[in-house]
Amino acid sequence: MLYLMKVYALVAFVVFGAAGFAILFTFGWLHLKEYASARRRIQWSLSRLLTHPLPLSNRFAISRSFSRTNPRIQFVHHKTQ
Repeated sequence: MLYLMKVYALVAFVVFGAAGFAILFTFGWLHLKEYASARRRIQWSLSRLLTHPLPLSNRFAISRSFSRTNPRIQFVHHKTQ
């Protein structure tokens, strides 16, 4: 009786150990794919930004964009000295 209990425990350990390893491997694989995909998107975005800069990405264009929207509306009051 004790012998069969040890055998069943060993079989259960192998089966549940294999199932746990498979679940852990799948979980790790999905996270690795997600990380690789995010890294590829970040590298693509950075390379695109460096090769094709946005027209409003410099400070001068951003500061001028408010005054070009509507000449009658002044968002920032400038003092002349």
